[in-house]
Amino acid sequence: MVQPHASTHPRSRGLLALAGALLTLLVLTLAPAGAQAQAPPSLIGTSGGHSCVVQPDGTPRCWGDNTYGQRTIPEGTGAVTQIAVGRYHTCVIKVDRTPACWGWNNLQQTTLPAGIGTVRAIAAGYRFSCAIKTAGAVVCWGDNTYGQLFVPSTLGTAKQISVGRFHACAIKADDTAVCWGYNSNSQVPVPSTVGTVKQINAGQGNTCAVKTDGTGVCWGNTSDNLTVPAGVNPVREIAAGYQHACAVKENGTVACWGSNLVGQTNVPGTLGAVSQLYAAPLGDCVVKADGAPACWGDNGYGQNTVPAGVTVGQTNAALAPTDVTASGATLQGRVTTAATGYQFLYRKLGEPAWSATPQTAVDSAGAVSTAVTGLVPMATYYVKVRAYPLVDGRYTYSATTAFTTAIAPPDAADVAVNPVTDLTVTGATLGVTVDTHGAPVSGVVEWGTAAGDYTRSAALYADGPAGARVLSRSLPTQFSPGTEYHYRVTVTNAGGSTSTADQTFTTPGPGAPTVALEAVDPLSFTTATVNAIVDLHGAALTSGTVQWGTTTSYGRSLPLLSGATATGGRRYTRPLQSLKPGTLYHYRVVVTTAAGTYDSGDQTFTTEATEPV
Repeated sequence: MVQPHASTHPRSRGLLALAGALLTLLVLTLAPAGAQAQAPPSLIGTSGGHSCVVQPDGTPRCWGDNTYGQRTIPEGTGAVTQIAVGRYHTCVIKVDRTPACWGWNNLQQTTLPAGIGTVRAIAAGYRFSCAIKTAGAVVCWGDNTYGQLFVPSTLGTAKQISVGRFHACAIKADDTAVCWGYNSNSQVPVPSTVGTVKQINAGQGNTCAVKTDGTGVCWGNTSDNLTVPAGVNPVREIAAGYQHACAVKENGTVACWGSNLVGQTNVPGTLGAVSQLYAAPLGDCVVKADGAPACWGDNGYGQNTVPAGVTVGQTNAALAPTDVTASGATLQGRVTTAATGYQFLYRKLGEPAWSATPQTAVDSAGAVSTAVTGLVPMATYYVKVRAYPLVDGRYTYSATTAFTTAIAPPDAADVAVNPVTDLTVTGATLGVTVDTHGAPVSGVVEWGTAAGDYTRSAALYADGPAGARVLSRSLPTQFSPGTEYHYRVTVTNAGGSTSTADQTFTTPGPGAPTVALEAVDPLSFTTATVNAIVDLHGAALTSGTVQWGTTTSYGRSLPLLSGATATGGRRYTRPLQSLKPGTLYHYRVVVTTAAGTYDSGDQTFTTEATEPV
């Protein structure tokens, strides 16, 4: 529930945050011994500006203020099992038990925490939201101004969660209550006289609860006139609004008390018995016995004007299965709020007998699911939900839906390692021959210098027929000379992945480089350019120079300049300047690699004798 913002703007009362109640507990008659009862799913919610319900087919419906898109249901939301209404945002639990929120997100109140997974209860507050995860842990997100996101470590497994303006409350597994967050009016410490409870509601400056014996009680801001009036107790539900509160009495009728500034305590005389109660700051909503919602109080944004034809509830429904494989699926469904347990019934097309999953208790999320195995590949199955308890001595069922299992996957590929080919000081071609079992395959080779420590990888390319394909990869420059490498190949098809055992190969050490001199060109009376083709045979060049002089002692040298790749190696050049016209020069090219130092041998050239005119 959302709590009101302290504002005196004429319309602020229509935008005050919701102060709704969490719902009474539903005893799970099919739950195993020791299991805790949970609240039925919340199917209605209201705030200071908009209201929402879950309709019988599971689709959410909202009306009222839409300043931040809080009543616009996002495309793809689908059917839901719970809804919670915040000040300017809305949250739901979808049929796959995952939460979703939308609307105002100024403090990340609609941004779900990473890894939240599936949940079984959700609550939307002023500017923060909370949920009970499937395993029972509470997680909150959004505004943390007053520590309302710091869930107490003593909470453990929660059965119910309620969110107020700046504080939150939960019912623990032992039926005691705990609250945290803003404590301006002592609304957080639960009085020792409260004891165990079966429902709790966090308000603005106060908190209300229904004790195990049915007594409604409130604590916190005493100026809010929230003391339960005589004659109201015992109650089934209780909800704190802004300076007012309402309760559902044992006979199902509603009583409200406190401030009546905009008619929020004027309970309509036509309500009769109700099944759910939700209080906003200055208004209230209920679900009547016929499933119709009814709201009263502040209506500044039309939040209490229920659209014609809207009804609230949940029907039994078999939904599209998830995780469908060739031999199994997770059956999904939804049951009514009255259901305490369920089974899925399913059968293969053409077979008359239905198979039944075990009877399972319904949790507070309202969604139901069961995994089944032993199905036949590529077969159509019918499925429906059977809910408990009996109604008028009969089971209640959903409509029947159908799904088709997947094609049986092929066997995983068989892989045989091929010999390493094209082995050089820096390269190799690695590959395998694969029996694909008729399925498309992909492959990757991984390598490194230690067994199992594969630091690099590359995709393999396929060649050959689909049944027995050769997967290989040419890697001409990926390795170092004279080094042992470990590698493995992994091939994947629809049947899974197959990896080879660790394989090894060793690149040869670097060979001696060769130097082939080309003609000195261009050549003039004072300049000459030395050209050479150098083949390093895979080794790295440590140094390369051209030496020259008028004798074989040379006397001068300059480093080579690398050029383009050429036949037989790479071309290196070096322009020589300040030469004497008409002079014979000796020169040679010297290169050094890890394999040693090598030269081209002595060569000569003669500069032109006369400078051009």
